[in-house]
Amino acid sequence: YTTLYLGKNKHPQTYILDTGSSITTSPCDKCTSCGNHFNQKYKLESESKIIPCHDKKCSLLRSTCSNNKCSFRISYAEGSKLDGFYVNEEIFFETIDSENNMTSTSYNVPIGCTTLETHLFKTQLADGIMGLNNVETSFINLLYKSKVIQKNIFSLCFAQEGGYLSIGSVVTTHHFDKNISYES
Repeated sequence: YTTLYLGKNKHPQTYILDTGSSITTSPCDKCTSCGNHFNQKYKLESESKIIPCHDKKCSLLRSTCSNNKCSFRISYAEGSKLDGFYVNEEIFFETIDSENNMTSTSYNVPIGCTTLETHLFKTQLADGIMGLNNVETSFINLLYKSKVIQKNIFSLCFAQEGGYLSIGSVVTTHHFDKNISYES
């Protein structure tokens, strides 16, 4: 999983990295059926902008409309389901430069506010899910379309303890073996 920080108050939310999903969402304070996770439910702030149905982002997200909110409903093969709506939110990323200095950068992008979780989503430790599949509504593609990242790519580095997610580039500085395999 990885952690993003949402809103001006930088509320931490952990996300399972899922290359089979297209949605990035976590429980928000509007959820009455969500489980207990690593962090408290994300609290919508005054700066949080619920994306209305008529907004062009809603058609980009290929969403439905419910109570004039750009909404989603997604089901998974093992029976889990997520419902909610999209919010245009300031999202903070922790970044590490070539000298291993950590900084925080923020971007405004659409993210899901989960209002219903069932089955495994309700019992998992991570707060939500980050969809990394290769469709135009995935988190990486939304960052690319918003010109947040230069290249429409990401890389995952798995280590015995930890690892990292690189968005918009491939980072090889921490690799023992410089031969990288990739999927497109």
